[in-house]
Amino acid sequence: TNYSPTTLYSISNNSLYKVPPTEPCYLQDLYPPIKKICIDKYKTELQQQLVVDTLQEPNPISVYKPLVEAISPFLLSENIAEDVKFRSIKDEILQKISKINSEISKEENMLLKLKKREQELDKTAYQPNEQKDEEEERLGQQSKLQPLTQKIYHENKRKVKKTASEMLGPKFDLPLYNQPSDTAVYSENKKKHADFKNRLISSLRAKKKQKIYDEYFAQRYTRLMQAWHCELEKIENSAQRKANDAKNRKLFEKVFPELM
Repeated sequence: TNYSPTTLYSISNNSLYKVPPTEPCYLQDLYPPIKKICIDKYKTELQQQLVVDTLQEPNPISVYKPLVEAISPFLLSENIAEDVKFRSIKDEILQKISKINSEISKEENMLLKLKKREQELDKTAYQPNEQKDEEEERLGQQSKLQPLTQKIYHENKRKVKKTASEMLGPKFDLPLYNQPSDTAVYSENKKKHADFKNRLISSLRAKKKQKIYDEYFAQRYTRLMQAWHCELEKIENSAQRKANDAKNRKLFEKVFPELM
């Protein structure tokens, strides 16, 4: 008979077909009998065919789906319009800021140029004084070696030169080109004239108003005086006044005859 490998393996593992142990008796008494693991049961399970059921649908995996509220297209368009408006305002503000920054940089450059020009002018203004001091020192050193008469002559010459330069008027490094408005004296006189002009006009107006008032007052006084004289003549030439005067005259002549 032909046996399958599984049957042969189970028979070999069966205790009935095993050879008895050759150990001495005292070892068997000391140790308990060894139990063999039955592999046949597990092997039959391993030899079963793997069956995959593809007809049954797998359980769907639960996926988290957040609830999304429906957004109205009107609100969306409003938000887009607000964003566009905000961006336009932002761009406009940025353009203004850049323009202001450029203007500030221009002004700063101009200020630096003016300061540099001022320093150059101050430097050129101090140079004549330095030259004058050097000249005075040179003349002082020369005067020590000169006689007294020569010292007096040079001193008088220096004083005359100084007074003559002062009488010539202010010194101008650049030509005027026939424009006296470039001078400081002209500007000062113009300013004084503007101030004096306002005061002069106000004074003349006040005088004119006073003159008109005086003329009106004199004319009114003359007119009232003439009216008063006319009224007085009218009263004196009236018949009642003449009758009263005649009556009073007769009475005084009777009472005071010595006055006649």
